[in-house]
Amino acid sequence: SPDPRIAVSGGVVLVGAEELDRGLLLGLGPDEPFRLVEECPRASALAIAPWEPRMLLATLFFAGKDLGTLLRSTDRGESWTRVCDIGRLGELFGVDEVGLDDVSARVYDISVSTAAPGQVALATGHGVFVVEMKDL
Repeated sequence: SPDPRIAVSGGVVLVGAEELDRGLLLGLGPDEPFRLVEECPRASALAIAPWEPRMLLATLFFAGKDLGTLLRSTDRGESWTRVCDIGRLGELFGVDEVGLDDVSARVYDISVSTAAPGQVALATGHGVFVVEMKDL
């Protein structure tokens, strides 16, 4: 059975799971049905930006390659942009491999800051990274 991920902000709900290759489910309110966001399958962590509810954040992890990436959508899942690769963060900050070799670039959780719009913290197998998205 899938290990679901969920993010909620205001009336917006985002649901996904790494095991689901069809995409994410997005609910925009109690009177609206959930819709499938097919462009972002197999998410390992999810968040909705509290400063901009149209902005969705998701991380993807590719098992066997130790490749994780943070994606951002500013149009509620219609299109996605890569923000950063998790393994690259480890290289930039000189982090030695910690944890298991095949999951060090996996993102386990995303935390968004309400005090500093554009900042997100990523809990990874490498450790915790704070990423600032400057092009908002």
